[in-house]
Amino acid sequence: MKKHFMNIFFILAISSASYFVFERMNSEPPVDNSLAYSDFISRVKNKQVDRVEIMGQMIKLRTSDGETYETFNPGDGHLIDDLLAADVQIRTRVPTQIDVYANLHRLVPDVLIYFSVDHLHASFTRNGRKWLW
Repeated sequence: MKKHFMNIFFILAISSASYFVFERMNSEPPVDNSLAYSDFISRVKNKQVDRVEIMGQMIKLRTSDGETYETFNPGDGHLIDDLLAADVQIRTRVPTQIDVYANLHRLVPDVLIYFSVDHLHASFTRNGRKWLW
């Protein structure tokens, strides 16, 4: 009975891992809405930016056309002065911290594949058979 349980477990593990791998491969790539900092400053000076949201060094902006972009502040000390001079609405937020434990679920498919292959390898070599070739 234990042998059948282990076979069912590994078939389920390999199936779910395959599903997650193919799901990850078939997902749409993220849209790149980044903007060069020099382009951002020129848009601010031309009054083409309605509002900005500053989170640490990351800046999210919305143009007067309604488009949204992101850029990175390289340490410009006059940024706030330029934004205020262009009548841009400024909003600040605390930068988000990446929580490692919250992202552990992304490792589950990889760990399942590793342990499934390791178990199959161990069972083949234990019985004296060749592994894969």
